[in-house]
Amino acid sequence: MRFLNPSLLAWASLLVAPVILYLFRRKPKIERVSQLVFFKTLDRAHQESAWLRRLKRLLSFLLSVLIMCAAVGALARMILGGSEQTLKNVVVLVDRSASMMAKDKLGRTRLSLAVKRVRKKLGTLHGAAAVSVMTYDRRPEILLPRTYDRREVVRALEAIRVRPIEGDPEKALVLASRMAALETPASVWHVTDSPPAAADAQAAHDTGNDQEKKAGKVMVEHLTVAPAGTVNVGITAFQIRRLPMELSRLEAFVQVHCAADEPTEAALEISIDGELTSVRKMTLDPRARKRLFVPLKAGQGKCLSLKLVAKDDVLALDDEVHGRIPEAQPIRVVWISPKPDPFTELALGSLAAEGVVEVFKGSTVSWPTETPADVVIFDGWLPKTWPENVSVIVIDPPETDVPFRTVRIAESGVPVERIRVTEPGHPLLYGVAGGRIAVTQTGVLQADGPLEPLWVGPSGPVLAAGEISGQRLTVFAFDPERCEHLPLMASYPLLVGNAVYWSAQPRLRVQSGNNRRTGDLVRLEGKTITWTRPGDIHKGKNSAAIQGQWTELDRIGIWATDAGETGAASLLSRTETGLVRVHPEQKGSALEGDVASFFSGDMTGPFMWLVLLVLVVESYLFHRRAVY
Repeated sequence: MRFLNPSLLAWASLLVAPVILYLFRRKPKIERVSQLVFFKTLDRAHQESAWLRRLKRLLSFLLSVLIMCAAVGALARMILGGSEQTLKNVVVLVDRSASMMAKDKLGRTRLSLAVKRVRKKLGTLHGAAAVSVMTYDRRPEILLPRTYDRREVVRALEAIRVRPIEGDPEKALVLASRMAALETPASVWHVTDSPPAAADAQAAHDTGNDQEKKAGKVMVEHLTVAPAGTVNVGITAFQIRRLPMELSRLEAFVQVHCAADEPTEAALEISIDGELTSVRKMTLDPRARKRLFVPLKAGQGKCLSLKLVAKDDVLALDDEVHGRIPEAQPIRVVWISPKPDPFTELALGSLAAEGVVEVFKGSTVSWPTETPADVVIFDGWLPKTWPENVSVIVIDPPETDVPFRTVRIAESGVPVERIRVTEPGHPLLYGVAGGRIAVTQTGVLQADGPLEPLWVGPSGPVLAAGEISGQRLTVFAFDPERCEHLPLMASYPLLVGNAVYWSAQPRLRVQSGNNRRTGDLVRLEGKTITWTRPGDIHKGKNSAAIQGQWTELDRIGIWATDAGETGAASLLSRTETGLVRVHPEQKGSALEGDVASFFSGDMTGPFMWLVLLVLVVESYLFHRRAVY
């Protein structure tokens, strides 16, 4: 306990007046009158015992003393709370991540509870303590440097807004602890909805090597504002992808998380360009997740929107995701061969007939070609300069050392009647009957290195695939035209198609919509970024200038730049969706903070209310019970 204005305690000397009035009362005068019968009747009607008269006088004295003490305490600004009176520096660290938008049963957000809690705690600080205000989501931000003006602190707190981004307190606690260590003793008030034990352990880990922390001069005080009994469901994972080996079809992978203690009924609304197409109802198990697959059709300019609806859901930021449906673009394949193989031409022609692959044939003289390609096939020939940034399929390679090592066998090759399949689950072997295949091996591949052998014969690997410096490479160490059975089987077109699909996957992944999480930094070439939400094109449009080349995705929706770059951003955070649920009896809960703040801090307000209450009680006792 301390006083911010101790000089005003001198007004307590006025307590001498009620003490003197209580101790030195004038004795009533005795006068003789003739109406003796009247006064006897009056005495019987208001007869009081001596102890009752003394009790009334004592009660009147105590009420007067209580009014004087409460008034003096209010003038001197009495403060309850012991640890803050020695602090010289305080850093207020406020969590503004997405979960701070969750509301309690009274409609109050966790951020509003945090600001209210900090404002009450600021009353326990003396005027000589400097205060700084920081906030964080994925990255920390200093809103207000060191100041002694409490009004600036309050304005900075009121200006904090929740951002739909996952929170990361690790870097923020390190920065806040270093700011607090500039002048010690100091304290960091970390206001968040995360568990106190986890945050305290994290703060100790982050500042464990700091000498000020070891000396106990910088304290990290955790203030939890997580209401009890919250129910929340949200989307924690989302991706639009092409089906394996069926590139003309798409599907959306969705993962839904339930943060409740009881089974929850929810509905997933699926919309295309703002128009509702279907609704999936589901029952979510407590504290569990559920995965869904939504079939899609490729279409230019279309946007997929998913919205999760559940009763008593407290957080809306994780209920919706948006994504651009990629266009149905065929895979561009450039086939270079000095003598085109008819069986390979037939296999590529079957793929082109389905509209999935575009094949461009060329001779060795035309290489390097200016035709943009996703996959390049070298059939019986290799260039002197290896291509970059493109996947390569090599059929019947000549002897070479770069980027893989191959030694040619005799012109006739080595017949392999039965091959051994080492990786039957590899995507290249999808649907291929490896046990009945006979090939004629024309080269010996190097067994070690980044290439993984898939088919192995007596002379070494016959089929190998892998990645070299991020470039996918597939090698067929046989000549299809010399093979006895393989070109006539359905397995060869399947093998060629699987090789083309697997080689083109990195390029197709780039074209799959550019769906990201909020808070990510993206490098853009445009000067202006425009945000929209499907179904609310006019009201939801918001444009902002891009400062520099890197831009933070700080909101949920579809974005596009004036340079033609497009993408989408969603929260997609299990940490934010799985709201921390603090029980009332748990230490550091919001309920405990409300009760503690009533009996601590600046007591000026409670003292003024006490003076008013005592005056009302004294007036009632004086007029009704003759207490004076």
